[in-house]
Formats: sequence, structure tokens, C-alpha cells
Amino acid sequence: MNTSSTSLPYNKVNLSLTSEAIDFLSDTTNGTSHFAILIQLIKNMSVTPSSTTKRGNVIMLDVGQVECSIHSYCAKFGIGRKKFEAIMRKMEQHGIIRMHRSRLATVADMTCITSWLLPDGSTMSNGIDGDPADHPNGQPDNHNAMPHDSSHVYNGKADAASDRNEHRDDAVVMSSDLFAGQLQSEP
Repeated sequence: MNTSSTSLPYNKVNLSLTSEAIDFLSDTTNGTSHFAILIQLIKNMSVTPSSTTKRGNVIMLDVGQVECSIHSYCAKFGIGRKKFEAIMRKMEQHGIIRMHRSRLATVADMTCITSWLLPDGSTMSNGIDGDPADHPNGQPDNHNAMPHDSSHVYNGKADAASDRNEHRDDAVVMSSDLFAGQLQSEP
């Protein structure tokens, strides 16, 4: 087992998953847990507006988004491209993520994450949710725009005005300590 650890920009992540999403995440493909793939997406998620470069092009990431290079994830998990894309489509169908594909990159909104606890003790809410109707003209987020107005930190509390969970009456809210402080890297 590899004992090296990775420092993450949050101490705790709160997830909202339906029972169907939990069933899907408990499955495996080619011996790789779908939950392990979700954990890797969460580890790579942007908690501040950021950018990444792919083939010399700058890709802007909003809070709550992750650039999910199909090639690198396939190599990491030993899953073929078609199978990995099918897993990502299923995650999207279950409201775990929302994909935005372009010729440059594939970006996913981490819609299953409601908030995270920062090391300073404050809680930040995720301004990205799984309901495109909440976005202007019912369209997905503009990844070149400024950070979402609905991601806020107020005196260490998540934005109380958030109505994200009203759209998830059938969801199970899980408060996870899996991501507390330091994580051990996968072998």
C-alpha cells in the first residue's frame, strides 16, 4: 500500500445522492469501483475559480467543476474509452455530474456535491446543481464566465438561501468524512 498522502483544499465534502446513484456507484467495471472514479473526480474538483491547460489551450474551471480527461482517467483506472464514457453518461443520468464536452476538453459539474468544509472552518456551498432550469435560458453554465454567483461563504456558513435540495426530494444526503484533511493515494 502506498502511504504517501495528498493534501486537499477541503476537510469534508457533503454529497447528495439518490438511492439509484448509490446503487450505481457500488458497481464495478473491469474491477474498478464506480465510487473510486467519483472519488478521483472529487479530488480533482476546483474549489476556487481556476484554469488548466490542455494542448496549449487554457480551460477555465468554475467552482465545483473538474476537467476529466478521458485519456488520463482511462489510463489511471485501466478502463477502455467506450466503457469509461458509458460510466460518465450513467453518472450524468443519476445526477452525480453534468458533462460539458467540447473539442478541447471534457468538463464535469460536480452536481452531487452540495458543500465542502474548508480548512479554516468555513463552509462553501456549491453553486452548481443538477437542474439546468436554474441557469439562464435553461442552458448549461458558461465555463468562460466568472464564478457562479450562488457559491458563497458567509461567516463560516453555507448560503442559507440555497434551494438546491428542493430539487432533490428523493435524494439521500451524505456527509462524508472520507476526504478529511489528508488522503492516502491509491496504489
